[in-house]
Amino acid sequence: MTISPVSNLVKTNNYHVHFTSKNNKKPQNSVQNSSSAGLKAVPVMVMMAMSPLNASNANVFDAAGNENRIELVNGIQQARRNVKKDYKLMKEQEIGINTLALKSSTGDKKIDKIQHYMVMYSPAITEYNHVTLEIVGDDGVPGDTIAFPMLTESFSSDKMPEANNELCKFVKDFMDGKNKDGFVNNGAVKEKFINKKIRPDLNGSLQNVPSRTDWITKGQQESEDFGVTPQGMPERIGLFTESGFYAISPYSTDGNNETFEAITVNRVGSGAEFKVAGLRTSKIRLTTGGSGEIGTITLNTIELYKRNSKEKAVIINNDLFNTLLEITKDTRYNNAYKCHPITASNVLVWNECIVSPYNE
Repeated sequence: MTISPVSNLVKTNNYHVHFTSKNNKKPQNSVQNSSSAGLKAVPVMVMMAMSPLNASNANVFDAAGNENRIELVNGIQQARRNVKKDYKLMKEQEIGINTLALKSSTGDKKIDKIQHYMVMYSPAITEYNHVTLEIVGDDGVPGDTIAFPMLTESFSSDKMPEANNELCKFVKDFMDGKNKDGFVNNGAVKEKFINKKIRPDLNGSLQNVPSRTDWITKGQQESEDFGVTPQGMPERIGLFTESGFYAISPYSTDGNNETFEAITVNRVGSGAEFKVAGLRTSKIRLTTGGSGEIGTITLNTIELYKRNSKEKAVIINNDLFNTLLEITKDTRYNNAYKCHPITASNVLVWNECIVSPYNE
């Protein structure tokens, strides 16, 4: 609903409308003008009463390209303002429960601005992002890759992400010229490619801190007594994987050939052997904090003890993970490493795909 102010306010180029609670004993509603002759306040209800709410009047401000207007949105008074330049509303598009306004500064098919009308604010959609998140282990070897579209919405100086599938599809089709109205993207939305490397942590979630491989170099320079090879067992079992060739070795520390207290892995060529600490499967839900549901991924990680240390590192290799998981079916390896219960966590993907984890 659009409410047109009385004529003397329409001609005023610089004014501010202030609202206060109706319970205040001294109403502070006022209209201030830069000219020497002050104007008296015009209550909102008076403005409503003086404005014929017919269809032609409701579109007056849109046709004139003036966004300094007062509207009722879901019962909430809201001022939609544009401080840079005036735009003419060309079309309002309903996308599910969302409303997008396509606007032009020239009043034609060239769209300069797409505004996302929401209950409390109305940010502009400024970027369509092709996001690729590559999950890299602490050994520097990449594992899974997550790719998804994400919109950047700007409101004042803040940026907010939005990954709503319907909105993303509409904006992409608009940018590609696939809209029945023939609208053209005239700088309203920019296309951007974001590639980030993220890493798994020891809690079954994701972080955007870079992987550190210095522990591998340190492992090459140190030796460690993992135990002895059990009698009748091979010293190494080779495993070809997509990310390299690994050697798996069993060890016993108590002299009992019936149980093995350690399993080590060595990525051939790295020159370092590390004891397996545990296996973990994580169900990770990715969101943008708003209505953007990116999806859920399953991540299998292997935890390794660093050489001569209780500290752990995390690597990703599904072939190696599945082999080590199969080994646990042999009861002789029960004390070698831990299989953690499935971990559930949420990951918030924010500006420039900063990832911060929090467990459910």
